Formats: sequence, C-alpha cells, structure tokens
Amino acid sequence: MITDYTSQQIVNGIDAHIRYHGGTYSSWYCGISADANDRLLNGHSANSQANAARYWDAGSEMAAREIEKYFLDRGCQGGGGGGYNPRQVYVYRISPTTRE
Repeated sequence: MITDYTSQQIVNGIDAHIRYHGGTYSSWYCGISADANDRLLNGHSANSQANAARYWDAGSEMAAREIEKYFLDRGCQGGGGGGYNPRQVYVYRISPTTRE
C-alpha cells in the first residue's frame, strides 16, 4: 500500500510511462538503486531510446522499496536488493539485449 502523496505521484508516473510505451507489466523490469542511471546502463544494458528506461527519485529507501513492491506485485520483473541506500526507482521494457 502506497502511504504518501509523493510515492503515489511516482506510481502514477510509472503507470503512465508503461501505458504510453506499451506492453504488460510482465514485459517491464522495476528496480531500485542509489544510482539508477548507472544500474540501467551498466547493470541491465537498458537505455531510454531502446527500452524506454526511466527513473524517479523516491526521496527515501523506504518509499523506493514500497513503490518497487507495488509494481512487482502487479507482475513487473525484478526482485529484492537495491544495494546501499537505494532511493531511486527505475523501470525499463525488457528486450533480448537487456540483462535482468
């Protein structure tokens, strides 16, 4: 359950992003990181052009984990983890060239 206004805004933004770029939740990956840009590019080989990769700053680790769980519960790929102090939530559309 999303507990604050900012988290709800991020959830709404991610939902709109997924709807705009298409596919079901299961064709998207949702994760958290302290440096989402690095994680997307170097960890997952995902970028904004090919995979509609995007990230949001949730403001705290607790909020980021709450948002991530919301999307994992809806079928997005991903899992626990996130490293040290993960405040950023990221999503990308999975493709044959990405690493999950």
